[in-house]
Amino acid sequence: MKKIISTSLCLFMIFSCSTSNDSETSSQSLRIEKELRSYNESINRSASGMPKKGKFWKIVGVIAADVAGGALGSLINPVVGGVTAAAASGVAAASATAGGGDGGVGEPINPDFNVNYVVPDQYANCDIGDYHNDALANVFNGNMPIDQYLIENYGAETLEYYNSDSVQNVNNLAAEITVNYVEMGYDYSYMLSSYSDNNLISDNTKMVLSLFMGALFEASSDAQISDILNYYSQTVLASDELTDSDKASLFSAFSVARSSSNYWNNLN
Repeated sequence: MKKIISTSLCLFMIFSCSTSNDSETSSQSLRIEKELRSYNESINRSASGMPKKGKFWKIVGVIAADVAGGALGSLINPVVGGVTAAAASGVAAASATAGGGDGGVGEPINPDFNVNYVVPDQYANCDIGDYHNDALANVFNGNMPIDQYLIENYGAETLEYYNSDSVQNVNNLAAEITVNYVEMGYDYSYMLSSYSDNNLISDNTKMVLSLFMGALFEASSDAQISDILNYYSQTVLASDELTDSDKASLFSAFSVARSSSNYWNNLN
């Protein structure tokens, strides 16, 4: 557990996959919020939906923690953004498994689980999902020491920054939020509010991700998660109310949602 906590939210660098206008728009009464709420209400909560317990429920909860970590990918180097999300994933998975009683998250749900989603071309450098899965496989499930992983993949400068006091302080904050989130029964409202209150995501990003997670927790298949991701992605891209930074953060999060879904549901 200590190793995974120490990897959380590493390496805030002077990098962004956003571009121009970053003036924050109030999340009060945005058209996009109304549109996404309407979409969520239209999702068919059929009898085939998974109950809010058991292994699949835990996996969705871990994916949601990944998504929140992925939203930070727009603030840092995309590769390291993937490590950020993997760290949140590792903490959530360890906490979920520790809860016991209904299967944990360590065995595959479906050997052919395939969520399909492509980040829009304009934000292609926000696609950190593959980096997330690589870090998750090597550090969390591969037990590779984080220092070794960072220096072999990202170099000495990245490792030096990771070891800085500022990064370690954020590590501890993110780990605490994630553990509390799992212990509170996957309360993503708490998790996103904590990220927002600590200026890790914007109010607009928090609003969109809250609605996205509400939809995600209603999904019961790879096709449903794909549909949700593609609808949210198209709606975010078309919005003239979100800043470039909001969009970059969200597309990073969506890419992690895709990759994390496929990782945890196919895990051998």
